[in-house]
Amino acid sequence: MVEALRMVRLEVRAPKLVSFAGRDLPRQQDDTSFLVHRLIASLFGKGVLQPFRVLGEERRSLSLLGYTRRTEEELRDHADSFADPLAHSAVEWGLFATKPMPHRWDTGRRLGFEVKVCPVVRLASTRDVEWLGEPRTLQRGAELDAFVHQRHLNGDDSATREGVYSEWIAERLRPAADVLSSSLRSFRRRKLLRKTHEEVRRTQVLERPEALIGGTLSVRDPEAFAAALAAGVGRHKAFGFGMLLLRAEV
Repeated sequence: MVEALRMVRLEVRAPKLVSFAGRDLPRQQDDTSFLVHRLIASLFGKGVLQPFRVLGEERRSLSLLGYTRRTEEELRDHADSFADPLAHSAVEWGLFATKPMPHRWDTGRRLGFEVKVCPVVRLASTRDVEWLGEPRTLQRGAELDAFVHQRHLNGDDSATREGVYSEWIAERLRPAADVLSSSLRSFRRRKLLRKTHEEVRRTQVLERPEALIGGTLSVRDPEAFAAALAAGVGRHKAFGFGMLLLRAEV
């Protein structure tokens, strides 16, 4: 039997987060979601609280939401039993809270949504292109901003960032849901920290698009929609992207 999906809220002490998760990172790099990824892996295990989203960052604290199939008791027990003490002390446990998500979403139900995504596509083949006036080879499988891919590699001069991203999110929610409307609420280029998968792992910096998209959707397939909610949308879901936040739509 698959456990019900639950939403978790954590309040995190920012100085303790940095002390625990940022010890071996370059000081000039600031990727809060990477630090949170390390923290929740220590607290609950890898992939247990995913996707997640960092909501607010105050000087001394930050808030985050995430989805999990573990109960509140299981999460607390794992953190108490196995977490690094510094990681454990980074959480305001008195404010720790969870709630069950609905077991089923009715077909045709309209919901408001908001999601922070990394809207990239992977190249299907190696491409030789002119990039900023210089020849460049983009390797098969490379991640590229979906807007840059559509406008510059596919030569679509009419493409807009909002239009491309709206189609990108609609494609990734099919067949779970139909996106009835969407808008690009914010956009920026982000420098993201990642560990390589070499034998001796090192920290690398990737530049990727970060987009906050909101709108209205209609549930098409209840089971697929529940699965999409649990899995998240797009790439880099273990690092703060892809968590669908829902609101009632009157």
